[in-house]
Amino acid sequence: MPRIPRPKVERSRRERLITGDEISRLLNRLLRARDGGEKQVDYEKRRVVGLVFQMCLLTGSRVGEIVALSWKQIDFGAKILQIVGRKNRFKTERIVRYLELNPTIEAILRERQTIDAFGEYVFCRTGKSVTDYYEIMSDAARECGIPYGRATRGGFASRTTQDTRQ
Repeated sequence: MPRIPRPKVERSRRERLITGDEISRLLNRLLRARDGGEKQVDYEKRRVVGLVFQMCLLTGSRVGEIVALSWKQIDFGAKILQIVGRKNRFKTERIVRYLELNPTIEAILRERQTIDAFGEYVFCRTGKSVTDYYEIMSDAARECGIPYGRATRGGFASRTTQDTRQ
């Protein structure tokens, strides 16, 4: 019996655009000053998560691409940022994008440069993940009344952050 080709059907993706108001509330929550009862370590983790989230929004990049950002990919003199794409179907091929540093992105990177906590990488020690990223985002979204998570109905997931360049 001959093989009958299956019709090609695109996998359905859940799309959730977060509004400008939701973005503002999340960033205010993540980047706010340290609370009196908050440990310094928790404050620093929350701030890093907020900066990574803000960088994703400003560059249209995925969390993994921002987390893997190293200092050698940034040229402050030429005001250029190099983003190496990590998600594609061909694992050996990497897509490189060059973005112009706007004043907000440059301010974030300068702040991280003064802290210099991670050596080679801008936002974490290994370039693989930010400690407790999804837990901190989930807590901030819950406190802001925003549905968050792939398993949550109507929730956004920051792994699929939409292109909301400002």
